Amino acid sequence: MSLMSGLQASISGLNAYGSRVSIEADNISKTDAAGGKSKEVFVLSGASSTSVQGYTPGGVTTSVQQYITTVGELKPSEVSTFMAIRDQGFFPVSSSAIEGTGKTGWTRNGTFAPDKNGNFANASGQFLMAWPTNDTGTVTSTDQSTTAGLSILSVGGLNGA
Repeated sequence: MSLMSGLQASISGLNAYGSRVSIEADNISKTDAAGGKSKEVFVLSGASSTSVQGYTPGGVTTSVQQYITTVGELKPSEVSTFMAIRDQGFFPVSSSAIEGTGKTGWTRNGTFAPDKNGNFANASGQFLMAWPTNDTGTVTSTDQSTTAGLSILSVGGLNGA
């Protein structure tokens, strides 16, 4: 073991500790955030040899786990369009309000409200997607097993009848 390898192992430990402190601070800052999910840092050994005689310290590395399926507490809102999912599940969203141009994703952040064009967007700028319905509210998509039939949810063009 050389002095340099010992110093590098020590520095990796300090970096791992710094990552843990940063993640905990991030978790604390998101305590009451809508859709905020906690993270955890795992510190993994990076020893490069199992032999005592040829041991070279490898230091440590970190791995971050985000708990996206953790169900948070439902909170009341004065905004009538805000939504929540009580159990497991996600809202389908698009990164763009223009059909076919955005990236489809999933979120539990239900802070949706109509934007200036009537499209439902959440506080993260994602646009809510849904399967189209007819006048009676029946879903018109024949295949609901994929996201292919989803459209951006909009109140634009509704006449209130």
